Amino acid sequence: MSKLAFYIREYILEEVNTWWDQSCDCFLELIEKQDEKGVELWIKQWKRKILVLMDQAWQKHLDHLEHIKMGIHYQVWGQRDPILAYEQETWKRFTKMSVQIQEQIGRMLIKEVTDRLYLESEIT
Repeated sequence: MSKLAFYIREYILEEVNTWWDQSCDCFLELIEKQDEKGVELWIKQWKRKILVLMDQAWQKHLDHLEHIKMGIHYQVWGQRDPILAYEQETWKRFTKMSVQIQEQIGRMLIKEVTDRLYLESEIT
């Protein structure tokens, strides 16, 4: 890696870390400013968002499993145990789905925090 690329990388990482720290601080301030009912409402909204997200991901996962089932018999031609191949493939898909859910929740949370930061900056 060249020196210029290294410095650019370090600068970007520093900016992202600064932005992340500010976002987390702002988010905590927003929660502290809310009254108890506001926090309860926010938690209910997030539970619903997460539940919908998980439901959609699970439906998609089940569709993937159906596709795997339909083509698993081809594993015999490759001299692989179809049951073992099915288990491995489904486990791989399940862990991929779990990671995607976590990433999407993180993105949604960051978007909400940045939107609130933007709105607060416009108000003041």
